[in-house]
Parts: sequence; C-alpha cells; structure tokens
Amino acid sequence: MKTSIEKGRVPAPSVRRLTALLMLVSLVGCSGSNDPKLAPVTGRLTFNGEPVADAIVTFRGVNAARYSSGTTDSDGKFSLSTYEPGDGALIGENVVTVAISDDIDPGLSREEYAKQQAKQRKPKAGILPEQYADPMTSGLLVTVANGQNDIPLELPQ
Repeated sequence: MKTSIEKGRVPAPSVRRLTALLMLVSLVGCSGSNDPKLAPVTGRLTFNGEPVADAIVTFRGVNAARYSSGTTDSDGKFSLSTYEPGDGALIGENVVTVAISDDIDPGLSREEYAKQQAKQRKPKAGILPEQYADPMTSGLLVTVANGQNDIPLELPQ
C-alpha cells in the first residue's frame, strides 16, 4: 500500500470534494436575482397647492433603463409599480416626469399603457406645464431609499 502522494497528482476523493464545493459555490452565487432592487413608493402630486388627478407619474432610474409609473387618484395620491402593482421604484436617484394625456386608452394593460405614455409626450393643455412631461426638462430628481418611501411632489409653476 502506497502512503505517499505522487508529485503532481491529486487523490481522487480530493478532486470530487473540490468539484462538489465549486458547484455549491456557483449555485449559491447564482441564486440571487439580476433584477434591480426596488422599494415601495407612494406620494401625492400637487400643482399650485392643489391635488392633480389622473396624472401619470413616472420615475426613471438615472443609471438604469428601467422605469416605474402610477396614476394619481382624485386626491393626487399615487403608488408606483415596476414589475407588479405597488412593487415600487428603483432604489437610488430617479428622474420624475408627470403628464396628463387624452390620447392614451385607460383600458390597456399596465405595460402597454406605460409604453404609450412614454412615447407620447402630449400633455393635456392648460393643466400642467409641458416641461414636466419630458425627462430632459422636468427638473424633478428624487432619491428612493431602501424601505417604504412617501414622496410628495409639489410642482412649481
């Protein structure tokens, strides 16, 4: 019986253990989601101190192509959704846009509704200044923190 290990050779049980360990580490490393981190966001939209109803509020991550949106109720309150209703917005800095449009069919799915809203940029005349419908001119930048966020949006005239 040989008790010494030949130079340059690894005993078979050690190779199996090493392979099993590497597989376990790779599985643990891959178990996390690649989806961006979200946090719940609610808020209230006002313009000149008055609540704005039926507005589409959109948060776009500054360093991501993902966006979240929600529609205000009669009191100007909104809740943002990214993947599922009410799941929130990207954690970090977000550019905010706000628009009210007659041109979007409210019977569309949330995804189609958001796609049309992002393409249109035709805010309802006289309710909000057009600058708020465009991410390049809205001037609205907010930070979404980990945990629940209540972000009031008071639009200056």
